[in-house]
Amino acid sequence: MTRRRIQQGFSLIELSMVLVIIAILIGSVLTSGKSRLTFAQMNQTQQKLDKIEAALAAHLALNGFLPCPAVGSLASGVAGFGDADCAGTLVDTADPDVYVGMVPINALNLSDDFLLDGWDHRFTYVVDSQFVKAADFDFYPNGSITINNSAGVARTAQAVLVLVSYGPNGHGAWPKKGGASRIDTASADAGEQENADNAADPALTDKVFVQSSTTSTYDDTVRYKMKSTALRDAGGIINPDDCDDPTADECPNLCMDAQRTLLPINDYPLQDDGVTPDSDKPLEGPVGCHDETNTPPADYNTECIVRQVRLAELIAERCVH
Repeated sequence: MTRRRIQQGFSLIELSMVLVIIAILIGSVLTSGKSRLTFAQMNQTQQKLDKIEAALAAHLALNGFLPCPAVGSLASGVAGFGDADCAGTLVDTADPDVYVGMVPINALNLSDDFLLDGWDHRFTYVVDSQFVKAADFDFYPNGSITINNSAGVARTAQAVLVLVSYGPNGHGAWPKKGGASRIDTASADAGEQENADNAADPALTDKVFVQSSTTSTYDDTVRYKMKSTALRDAGGIINPDDCDDPTADECPNLCMDAQRTLLPINDYPLQDDGVTPDSDKPLEGPVGCHDETNTPPADYNTECIVRQVRLAELIAERCVH
């Protein structure tokens, strides 16, 4: 008696179903992996922007003004790379000008890594030219940079600085290695076009930017500061109760100027000029006993120290730290 050995296998239909299932699993794994990568890139970008903003606030607190941008087209390692450079950066021809370039890492004591967002495109840093000198920063009440929403309605027309990450597509950004040409993906999104001004013409810029939610066509991240918020971040703002409008007048500058010019009284020797301090004498002249370069007058004496102490009390009383 002959026995037949029955061989069983997969039919074509069964094989097809298995392949479909495998493809679905692979696709879900790839999608999940891509989502995690995108989240990591976005998170890295936000963290870097946080630190850049903190460095700008520290620069403002220490110097009384914001730095100019660095030249966005320069390659790493060349002379001037990462230096604040008002003369070499792009400007808007309107009055007042704005300076446009990359983050001035040298002025902010940041590493080269802070030039790049999560997609290895250079951040763009924009600053109103009125606020890159201490005297002008104190004088002008507001900035002139406009930030619109996606509908073209202005969130503010008084920003003093802007930071931009051009997102995954990089439209408008200077590439990682620099170069005269900015990235041009021919994006059709009106907001991205506004932020890039005209990526095909790297010399064109203006002082209008769009801050919008992420969509299928818009992937930029735009941050901005008005004068009042920039001052607050720098630790220099007076009690709002002492100002009619802290965002529009010069009131916030009092505390910032005081903090910047106040030096320890032991920094300079006391001159024995026989002056008897008058505790009721009000503050006179420049803040404390120094000019804006922190240089004490020749007659730095007992009276001056008394005014310094009085100024310290003023700061403790009225300034928010």
